[in-house]
Amino acid sequence: ACASCGAAYETRAHYLLECPVWEPLRQPLHAASKKSGFFGPLHVSQLLTDPHVLWTTAKFVEETGRFS
Repeated sequence: ACASCGAAYETRAHYLLECPVWEPLRQPLHAASKKSGFFGPLHVSQLLTDPHVLWTTAKFVEETGRFS
């Protein structure tokens, strides 16, 4: 279960893309994704493989404090 919003499952996709608690922190992920040439909805593979987007993803994880 997601400790942040109570959803039944906390998958990578839920945490990075879907959890409503973290929505306000996702804007930099969208911006970094577009800057790297990705358009449309975010995908976990983009967030974890593109070097420029990965740095922003790491910052997102840090800002959520989810794994502190």
